[in-house]
Amino acid sequence: MKNRKLGIPLTALLLTDCGVVNPAPTDGAQKRSLMLLLSQKDDFMTTLRDRARVAMTGLLAVGTAYNCVICNNDAMALGVIDALRYAGKDSSEVPVAGADCTDEGEWAFHTGNLYVTVKQDAVVQAETAVAAALNLSSGQPLTSG
Repeated sequence: MKNRKLGIPLTALLLTDCGVVNPAPTDGAQKRSLMLLLSQKDDFMTTLRDRARVAMTGLLAVGTAYNCVICNNDAMALGVIDALRYAGKDSSEVPVAGADCTDEGEWAFHTGNLYVTVKQDAVVQAETAVAAALNLSSGQPLTSG
């Protein structure tokens, strides 16, 4: 995948609630598809933001190559931004993406700390899924009407 703005290969870290995926390490290290750094999903005392901060701190400590971080939600993206700040890095220099468009995530986006957040509108998603299913079941193109 290429970053259109920079024209360089994109090395993304994907942070999910069950781990960190680094699909193509560029540092010559053995390819790892999943590093379980965010384990203990039943640990309710640790927030996703804290887990992401710890995971990103660990990735920074071992020199993992990346030029963007894509997170499962805004809380995790904010944890990544915290880790970058603690490491003395400018969080606006590396795109960090979140999802859910939470109040904190939207604020971070507007202040330039969060590169993007995605609003997850369940009503629109459901309406679109039903419309697509009806189109397909009647032999129409997926996006007609």
